[in-house]
Amino acid sequence: MVMREAVVWRWSHARHHSDTIIVGRDAEIALQRPLSVPGLILKFFNMPTFFKYFRSVLRHAAGKMTAEERTFIPETESGKLFLRARIYLAIYLGVIALAIATRSIIPLLFIGLPNIYGAWLMVVYGLTQHAGLAENVLDHRLNTRTVYMNPINRYLYWNMGYHIEHHMFPMVPYYNLPKLHELVKAYMPPAYNGLIAAYREIIPTLRRVAKDPNYYFERPLPPSPPQSETRQASQVIVSEAAPDADGWVEVCNLSLLLPGEVLRFEHRGKSYAIYRTWIGQLFASDDRCTHGNAHLSEGFLRGACIECPKHNGRFDIRTGAVLRSPPRVALKTYEARERDGRVLLKVG
Repeated sequence: MVMREAVVWRWSHARHHSDTIIVGRDAEIALQRPLSVPGLILKFFNMPTFFKYFRSVLRHAAGKMTAEERTFIPETESGKLFLRARIYLAIYLGVIALAIATRSIIPLLFIGLPNIYGAWLMVVYGLTQHAGLAENVLDHRLNTRTVYMNPINRYLYWNMGYHIEHHMFPMVPYYNLPKLHELVKAYMPPAYNGLIAAYREIIPTLRRVAKDPNYYFERPLPPSPPQSETRQASQVIVSEAAPDADGWVEVCNLSLLLPGEVLRFEHRGKSYAIYRTWIGQLFASDDRCTHGNAHLSEGFLRGACIECPKHNGRFDIRTGAVLRSPPRVALKTYEARERDGRVLLKVG
């Protein structure tokens, strides 16, 4: 049994996928540096997380959040967070009262104590994800592992051994992760052939990290495939041209932007995404996703919706409104139009 507050976990985990092991941003770094070996051992009994969890529930039940939590939990979610914390608290108090009334530890063996005596397996699985790998890098292949597991472990762990794939494509359901792995494994570092193989790397690495906090194990990346075998990246147009008196700047010939496609326009240090819908309408927005800092021009355009290639968040290209989480900040949009066979963007 894992005790987690659903609202906190939803939003902290979205941040974790966006900023994996980015120190100061990722709220779910399992092994903080400098590494404490006694602290690592205590994790197998969920200490001191067990007590931190209950302090967190009490704080939320009282209607309070920490400053860090406010950086990733939307204000609109606070009511839901506080209500659920009060429900959790009522359940725990009820279980304790039942144990006292029946003079039996059995209720606690079902709710509460499993988080202590049953935590070890989650740690065994969890350390394979990121332990000893590079911090503060954006390439998930460098800070995450994929580990092949036997059918029992795959079932218990919901295929999360395919963890690089899960981080890069979080909207893919767990049961399709093995298929996804087969599609992308040529672009990934070698997967580990089981938990033992992974821990043959993890244990020596953590021993060294305990002595040298700056050390990490560097994953080897495969060579880039020939250009003919790769999907062509979105077009990038670069211009330093000055806008006209009304703030319009020329982007490109309309023929370069086919219906249903997106191009990236770099103008004087700023990136824009220019969209052309299947019915020929032109729209524009900032190119950077407001959540994962990815290029929306490399995303998937469907109708008036652009899907971010990093975490599959969606935006309305007409208004910039968020259509699907994890983003929660709208895009800034700009006017775009066609004139005499040329695409124009209003930047001023």
